[in-house]
Amino acid sequence: MRFAWLLVFVVAACPEPVEGTCVRALVDAAGNPPNGGFAGGTGGGPSGAFSPVGIEGESVQLTAVAPLTSCVSDELRATLEVVGPDNLPLPREELPLTATTTSVVRADFSFTPQVAGTYLVRVVFEPSLGVRSQTLVVASARAEDGGVALALNPDGCIGGPWPLSEDTVVCERSGGTVSLVSADGGERSFSGEQVVVADQVLWSVARATRTLERRIFEDGGLRLADGFAGFTPRAVPGLHDERVAIRERTNGLVAAAHVAGPIDELGVLASGTDGTALFLSSQGGLIVAGGCASTCFQSVRAVEPAVVWRDGAARVGVDGLARPVASLDEAPRFHLDFAVESFAAPVRGFERLPLWVPVPGSPVSVLVSADDGQLQLRAWTRADVLRVGRRFVLLRDRSLGGVRVLER
Repeated sequence: MRFAWLLVFVVAACPEPVEGTCVRALVDAAGNPPNGGFAGGTGGGPSGAFSPVGIEGESVQLTAVAPLTSCVSDELRATLEVVGPDNLPLPREELPLTATTTSVVRADFSFTPQVAGTYLVRVVFEPSLGVRSQTLVVASARAEDGGVALALNPDGCIGGPWPLSEDTVVCERSGGTVSLVSADGGERSFSGEQVVVADQVLWSVARATRTLERRIFEDGGLRLADGFAGFTPRAVPGLHDERVAIRERTNGLVAAAHVAGPIDELGVLASGTDGTALFLSSQGGLIVAGGCASTCFQSVRAVEPAVVWRDGAARVGVDGLARPVASLDEAPRFHLDFAVESFAAPVRGFERLPLWVPVPGSPVSVLVSADDGQLQLRAWTRADVLRVGRRFVLLRDRSLGGVRVLER
């Protein structure tokens, strides 16, 4: 474990006090003393800053601010204490500090975690200036040089390609054709539009017959399993899973096609292109928000088959709601305190809208997934990610001009 230290002082904009009259002031985690009367602070209490996220094997920058201001005669020093994911302490690091005037004392240091997991980082400031603690969540490192490469131009796929298996990608082409492209160069096609892939299931609409079709990829082949009459090939921003698809009917209403039950018409599709029609399905029923994005979904940050991620009500953060979901106001199952990528409402059908945590100053972002009730964090080069699927991530392979399928 390697540490690098850099001490930064935020010096008070006031004359040096006479020793013996020094009164220590409280300082919040952002370096702001109470009442804004010292060092340009804006008042006491929590700063509301987001927690950092790290990547295993890569340096992450951290900051610790002493909870109390120092006095002129203080011999400043600090000790770093880190407890790793295995709940074992790492070797302590001593940080000598000095100051020439009453000040807010802040230590900036870099920390290189060697394994993924959750770390507890504590800095003890002396003499008796308090302790700062924070949790550092470290994501698994990316492995983008593996997987299987395919000679497919992703820009030629309407709405972007979809990963289907470790060596097969689905591409909707102009003219109403859906193709399965394999790494061995093989290609199989069928007539269809508005394709959505949910794990091993392909949903698409046959324009000629106005039929919503459900195909299953199994044993290397494709089987037409179900057909629902009376659907249009118009784009609808509806969530799909292996058994449910939300699409537009020929009568202009939005309906959920469910393989285990009758078609249920849900309501009139919102007119537009402004992202106001977002339809979410869950195992416990259906959540519908047509034409009310400003009130219903303004807090949504990502959607997965098992979790709806949204801003927390009490503070800026992200809460996950697990299925079955009767309301977006249900108590959260997960809480993250990261700054997340802005949410963009989809214009086409989707299987998930992933949750991304950007890493400041880096092309790398962290993909957050709730798999089997556990959070998984893995780093990827964000600009290269074309699609996140149930089991695979599809990347743009810039060296080959094609795509690359990797396991999540």
